[in-house]
Amino acid sequence: MQRLNLLIALLCCGNISAQISGSAFAGARSAGLSHATVAVTHGLSGLHNQATTALLEKSVGAVSYQNRYFLNQLNLGHASLALVKNWGTISVNGTYFGGALYQQSKFGLAYARKFGSYFAMGLQVNYENSYVQEGRNLKAATFEFGLITQPTDALKIGFHIYNPNRSVFD
Repeated sequence: MQRLNLLIALLCCGNISAQISGSAFAGARSAGLSHATVAVTHGLSGLHNQATTALLEKSVGAVSYQNRYFLNQLNLGHASLALVKNWGTISVNGTYFGGALYQQSKFGLAYARKFGSYFAMGLQVNYENSYVQEGRNLKAATFEFGLITQPTDALKIGFHIYNPNRSVFD
């Protein structure tokens, strides 16, 4: 019985998601935090939660690249550029995964804004592409929405939703 309870606890505590976007694995800092970065503000935070870019103090750009197991088919790259203005933050984000046989890419344009000292909101529109060498080139338009609040200096609470309209590849 204890083993069953342990198995249930391990399954429930993991990253449960109907769709896992490659953006969830962007950057070494994210990996060091077990990819639990919806409330962390850094150069690639626009890939995790668009609202966090509203908390940036200056414009920033960042690039991340992984080549897992030295296989070209498992290349994973990310790029993010956030321009901070007094009326909000505009960011451009991109993700690429794959090699010659299979590729996935996502490019997004986001806007984030602070509302007072403790709350920020962000929205991103994405163009996603999935390619398989056998001739399938699938496209979809999705969007992402993020919220972040900082009730105290030591606590940030982040919320991120991806593809709430349930877009599918056509």
